Amino acid sequence: MSGKKVEILIIFILIFSAVAVAADNDANTEAEGGMMAKPDTAVKEPELLSPLTAKTFYDIGYELYTDKQADSFSAKQAIIFFNAAINLDSKAGYVLPDIINIAWQYPDQNLVDVVQLVLDEYVDFSSDLEVTSKAVGYLLERLDSREDRQQLLENLLYKFQQKNSIFASDIATQLGLLTAETADAEIAQRCLMGAFQYNMFNRLAFAKLAELAETKGQQLPDIVYLQNLRFAVRANPLDFTSALRFAQYAQALGLYEPAAAAYKYCNDLSNYLAGPNSIGLDIYRPWMLNCYNLRQFDQCRMILQKIRDKGIFDIQAEAIALAAAKFSGNEQDYKAILEGIEARSNKILSGKSKSFSSELVDFTWFYSFVADANSEKILAWATKAYDAEPNTLDAASLFAYALVINNQAELAGPVLEKIDTSTQTAGLAKAIILAEKQDSNSAMELLNKVVDSMPGSFEAQKARAKLKELGSEHRSLIDSNALITALQNDFGQTFFSRFVEPEKMVSLKFNMKGTSFSYGSEIAGNLVIANNYSEPMIICPDAMIKGNVRVDAQINGDLTAKIPALVVKTVRPSYEIKPGDALFVPLRLETGKVKSILDSHPQAQLNLEFTAYIDPQTDSSGRIKSPFNIKPAKTVVTRRKLNLDTHYLQQRLDAIKRGHQGQKAMSAQLFAGLLTEQQKFKQTGPAYGFIYVEPQLLSSALAKCLSENDWILKVQAIDAMLKIKLDYRLTEVVSEELDNPNWPVRLMAVYILNKNGDEKFKPVLAWMAKNDPHPMVKGLAAILSDKFEPALPAQSKVEGGNSNRADANDINLQIKTKAADTNDVNLSPVDSNTQK
Repeated sequence: MSGKKVEILIIFILIFSAVAVAADNDANTEAEGGMMAKPDTAVKEPELLSPLTAKTFYDIGYELYTDKQADSFSAKQAIIFFNAAINLDSKAGYVLPDIINIAWQYPDQNLVDVVQLVLDEYVDFSSDLEVTSKAVGYLLERLDSREDRQQLLENLLYKFQQKNSIFASDIATQLGLLTAETADAEIAQRCLMGAFQYNMFNRLAFAKLAELAETKGQQLPDIVYLQNLRFAVRANPLDFTSALRFAQYAQALGLYEPAAAAYKYCNDLSNYLAGPNSIGLDIYRPWMLNCYNLRQFDQCRMILQKIRDKGIFDIQAEAIALAAAKFSGNEQDYKAILEGIEARSNKILSGKSKSFSSELVDFTWFYSFVADANSEKILAWATKAYDAEPNTLDAASLFAYALVINNQAELAGPVLEKIDTSTQTAGLAKAIILAEKQDSNSAMELLNKVVDSMPGSFEAQKARAKLKELGSEHRSLIDSNALITALQNDFGQTFFSRFVEPEKMVSLKFNMKGTSFSYGSEIAGNLVIANNYSEPMIICPDAMIKGNVRVDAQINGDLTAKIPALVVKTVRPSYEIKPGDALFVPLRLETGKVKSILDSHPQAQLNLEFTAYIDPQTDSSGRIKSPFNIKPAKTVVTRRKLNLDTHYLQQRLDAIKRGHQGQKAMSAQLFAGLLTEQQKFKQTGPAYGFIYVEPQLLSSALAKCLSENDWILKVQAIDAMLKIKLDYRLTEVVSEELDNPNWPVRLMAVYILNKNGDEKFKPVLAWMAKNDPHPMVKGLAAILSDKFEPALPAQSKVEGGNSNRADANDINLQIKTKAADTNDVNLSPVDSNTQK
């Protein structure tokens, strides 16, 4: 991140209004309890740096705004801590997404300038688009006019198009949609075409682009339509509609190889979606026809067998297989198929088998374009089909064609006038009439259109033959080789990968930094979303994987707890996950209730089971599951109990006196945890066996950390104490830090003293909001004074208020069977059945 410009602006925007309120308070308000700070405004605030403290402040802010009970008050405090993190560590870029999330969650706060600066710092080639979309949405909603929104989007596009092309695609799409509301459709089309080129998976951009082109009577290049449909299937391998439309579009262009591959994919996908016993003749017939045009005759035979195995006799499929057998010279198959067709035909004609009108049409088509039948036979079948269903285009077209080839054009005329050339058969019939009228040019023009409309059909074969009779040949308007090459460059030589079940495409697992942890160790890991498929994996709202992550937790051992939805987040990476690669989603597992239990029970043996789902769904019984039978990720880690004895405790006490900074901070965390554990059990009774330590000793040890001349240690010690109820001694020593010359210490002191709920602190907050020399301390005080928590009831007050306190500097650690004196500690076991 660059400099301090983000930090300065965040402070100013967020804190200004709160500080202004606090500034009206009387600056000379007397504070009770000796907790009044005495800042010297003439002393320049030191320039402080500490990545460790920055991370501590970030953790506090994160827990504040993600808490189940969080509100805008919590969010304002979180922003202060996030800003403090940035101030202490210029590389604390991990803070930026959370600032955007807060702005998005609380749109009533005017954070426009903040979000703009944070967005500038956040966006790079790997940014999470879920975060950037929230930022852009927030900024747009704060603008009143279309012109202002358009200007914002133009500025963002100019700024980020080189940093992140997928993000640029999102911006260009919104700009195109906004511009389309005006009369300037040309600029809108340019924006949308740019959006599609930036991101071929952008279906919204393409849909609007195609709509605008259609409105103007234009058509986008064929390759663009094909790319859109094929990229849609890559994003969502279960998108049957896009796969079928690709197949149909490719077939209409005479691209037999891509079409055949697409129909095969549709067949496999249909078997998955509808079951292996499903049958789709709208898939099998064109699949066979494209294989026939590719001279893949064995494939035609195989597809026909699939249809027969389902107990279906389909005359069109039989006809294509018959043509394939004839073309390949397979006399045995040809004869067997033809006999089967004739047998069925004779049963229908003799009335021994009832036939639907659609089958009559199919037989008419067969005798018209595939079989070597005379014109009288064709007319007989055409008449039966037309009589059965005169209002269908296919029956009417075939009837008109049969009349024409039987020299009854005058009877065909009225039928053709009604249906015109809406089918290939009707176009062929009309072209024959034109040729007989010596209008060869019009006939040839119409015949070329017949072929162009579906080049691989048997009707097109007849049209080509008629063109030769007229001394011409069909010349395709499509450069099929160029289109096929372009598709192969994008999607490989086979155009479509072999379909496999989603649970084989995607797998989830945890990647943890260990399986056994001691008290105070961070429990963290990643959710690994692995792409096991042969094509890139896309994660976005239009894809099969949407990017919604949920993690549930189950705690067992000395304590039990079930924590649903511990982590709920949405990720949208701005890049494809290549085959064999994976997306690593960082998970903050030690958060919320899990963090509270771990921090407050150092002597508990705990097993934590985490279960992660992708795009979670709730079934009819209320259970959470991932879609498509994708197995959730599971992991179990152990948080070992703290085996407390005199030797270990003495080591920790010695570390406070003579250890380095990290050892002292760890000791502070331990003593705060032990004190929290005892405070909880004082209210509820012990939940498990634990070693009891005199609270005065623990308080004294924590107080000793605050007596050190080390501001980083002081922050760590106060952070450790956030989970406990401060006794008189700790309240006193923390209050003294309101005078600390280092602002992070004052910030923490303000926060914990307010959190401790002492009403006497309210005037101190108001005073510091007016007088503290550092804007972040001033801002936090202003926010907290605006919503002060009342004191806790007297009965929940913890012990430790007498003046006879143990001092960690003078500890002679001994196990006593009687109450500890001021220099000794009573270290004794307590089980869950004995309340201390």
